[in-house]
Amino acid sequence: MEIAKVDDLRGVEPGTPGWVRARAAVTASMAAHSCVLVAHDTLGMEPRRCALFGRALPDLFALLFEGKKCSGLFCNGSHRGYEVQVPAVALETLPIPDATEPSRVRDLAGCLWPQGNPYFW
Repeated sequence: MEIAKVDDLRGVEPGTPGWVRARAAVTASMAAHSCVLVAHDTLGMEPRRCALFGRALPDLFALLFEGKKCSGLFCNGSHRGYEVQVPAVALETLPIPDATEPSRVRDLAGCLWPQGNPYFW
């Protein structure tokens, strides 16, 4: 089975039909393959401005350790929970169990950002 490619992310803004379609495509790919392939050439010259990947993910990984720990995902074990940054390795993981279930993502977002974060959800 081939990994789905998400390639139409230009001008995607939270709450728009394009956002809903992109989120559905990413969710489907994550459910089927645990990853998503994004075609960079369609992101434009500044992919960090893309709402889906330029805002939501940086917000998530910019949270302080205590905030990530509150997610209930913290544990010491490979890919079972939040793993802190290791200085010699450019890796930080924060798995979202049942990420294909909107209520689980909303619950996690509510824990991480009690004041709300429109770019994450």
